[in-house]
Amino acid sequence: MFRVPAFGPASYAVTAVDHRPLRADNSLVKYADDSYLVIPTTNADKRVAELGYVAAWLADNNLWFDMTKTREVMFYDNRH
Repeated sequence: MFRVPAFGPASYAVTAVDHRPLRADNSLVKYADDSYLVIPTTNADKRVAELGYVAAWLADNNLWFDMTKTREVMFYDNRH
């Protein structure tokens, strides 16, 4: 019996090392084969452009944007 190694997260990590957000003040956090795009409220109106940039990078690197796993979460501080 042969065991096939799991290349998913490892190959993503190697490929994603050069992936950066479009705007320098946004953050892209990568963990295993997941990525989290953190956009401050000052850039909220630019989020569509940022997601388009991510989608283009994924296509250029033969990866796909799984929209079924994509969520937008907004946090705010109501003390201000």
